[in-house]
Amino acid sequence: MKKNNYSIILPSFFFISTYIFTHSVTNLFYKSTFGPDYLKYKQFIDYFQGLRESPDLEQGLGYYYLISSMIELNSKKDIFRDLDSLYSFSIQSANLIIYTFGLIGFYLLLKNFNTKASTNLMVLGLLNIFPPAIGLRLTMKPEILALCLLPWCILFIEKYLISKKKLYLIEFLILFSFLFTLKISISAMIILFFLIKYFKSWIKTDNRDKLIVLILFLLFTSALLIENYNANDNFITQAEHDEKYNNKASLSVPVKLNPLLLFKEPYQPSQRDSMIGIFLLDTFDDYFNLYWNYDQSNFSKYRKNFINTTDNSSKLFSLDLNNRTIYYSGPFGFYLNFLRQYFAITMSVIFYYLIYKFYKQRTEIRLFILSPIIGVVVLIINNVLGIPKNNFDPLRGDTFKTFYIAIFLCLCFVFLVSLFLKEMTKNKVLAIGIYSLLIIFIMGFPKANNDELDFSLSINNQYSIFCEINKPFLANSLFDTSNLKCNDIKSYSSEVQNVDVENIPFINLFFIYLCLTVILRNLIAEIRKYFINSNFF
Repeated sequence: MKKNNYSIILPSFFFISTYIFTHSVTNLFYKSTFGPDYLKYKQFIDYFQGLRESPDLEQGLGYYYLISSMIELNSKKDIFRDLDSLYSFSIQSANLIIYTFGLIGFYLLLKNFNTKASTNLMVLGLLNIFPPAIGLRLTMKPEILALCLLPWCILFIEKYLISKKKLYLIEFLILFSFLFTLKISISAMIILFFLIKYFKSWIKTDNRDKLIVLILFLLFTSALLIENYNANDNFITQAEHDEKYNNKASLSVPVKLNPLLLFKEPYQPSQRDSMIGIFLLDTFDDYFNLYWNYDQSNFSKYRKNFINTTDNSSKLFSLDLNNRTIYYSGPFGFYLNFLRQYFAITMSVIFYYLIYKFYKQRTEIRLFILSPIIGVVVLIINNVLGIPKNNFDPLRGDTFKTFYIAIFLCLCFVFLVSLFLKEMTKNKVLAIGIYSLLIIFIMGFPKANNDELDFSLSINNQYSIFCEINKPFLANSLFDTSNLKCNDIKSYSSEVQNVDVENIPFINLFFIYLCLTVILRNLIAEIRKYFINSNFF
């Protein structure tokens, strides 16, 4: 027991550090009101606040109700200077809570496949800094809730298949029904995933259990879909797109790749007709400039170029210790501007190569590792075939962005890394360190000090739940620390009035409570089992 306790200290520290770091950094450097389609989906928030009669959209109400409730809760604190700050921090706080339950689900799912606790913590620590997972946490879209529910659904169906206990089957159906009604693209992907993974098991299932599945699934989804339709005036399949998306991608888009163009122009819209090019740039970076490359975010501002070109040196490389800068005087110096993109491409190539290398190692988790292919198939059906309707912008190709398959990228990442880290070595520890530093670099660090940036970070930190943890780090890195406080935020005048949720989706709310009850029941059972097995009682 003592040996096990010591072996888990470093993984626990790594997990906690990346969990706090990623949330703190995104709070400080990014406003989620900058996020993709924010103004469109804000219609849900306005609906819940009674500012409009209907969202006039097609997605499920549950996720947006959670965001609206967090906005209502935070507005009562009287600490936010403006609505953008209130909404952004509420979105990220709600997403963090949802993501945390997803992490617990992934931990228990890995444990169910006999992965060591120390490995699980390292895997989830790396997931915290996996760019698709960060993008999900920054965006006001229901994909983050899908990421939370997916591992639990897999866990419950796996437990049912082993134990044949109907309770696990019912718990699966509660979460799966809620997951199914979030968004049509999510519905298509998860139905395809579960059919491929568990169809043979379904055929062998007892007929009474099959009947339970069909009746409860129809009952649960019908109740949710009807409530969503009554509020939206649109069914889940009636997604409306801007006119620019009324096109189909050519058959060459999913297979085309121009390596020379990828090297010379690793930025949009150079890859608008290449799904592979988009994936190589967007898996570990922000090809569409929505997050850390968005020019209005603190991520993108004041980046310090520690490698610069010069014509005034007789050496190929020279080091300026005072300015902490490396100077390069050789050919192709212009392409140093794309160093972050080149690292992202390299990491994507390694990631997709490891999928090919590891997917055959364990049959029972093979589809988890290959799950991004399911997402890609759905994207191709939608973009190339135009099913259920045209949804491709030939000027950008942004409906091929990795955000849409991020739930499967994360599922794949978790199991792929668990295999990679099955046995820890010094080289793998070194690889983890290099990976972490590269992600930090790709996201726009290091930073050049600037008064405007210092002020923005100081104010943003005052809203953060990790303000006291962040404070000593910021104090050592900012020039201007006069606004670096954690307790005096109420001294600032607030223009934000209390926000109330007026329209309550009772059926969705009931399912939120049901899902939470199911998750907590199983979590408490696992905790109790752990203490019993460790002779704590």
